[in-house]
Amino acid sequence: MTLKEKIDLCNQYINELLTQPITDSQIIKYSIDGVSIEKKSVFEMIEALEKLKASFIKQANKMPPYIQMVF
Repeated sequence: MTLKEKIDLCNQYINELLTQPITDSQIIKYSIDGVSIEKKSVFEMIEALEKLKASFIKQANKMPPYIQMVF
């Protein structure tokens, strides 16, 4: 799974949480490429997904799109 797909998946999960009716009795669990997040509150889940998305964006900014070798 590419970083762009992971970021898009985070956005999709956040939008899904925002459109669902809020219930506090339900445990929410999402998994993105082996990283599992389990929260009881919708707001905590959105915050955790935003942090995960920020880490993916930070990781994408560190990686160069190509490597140039000069001999």
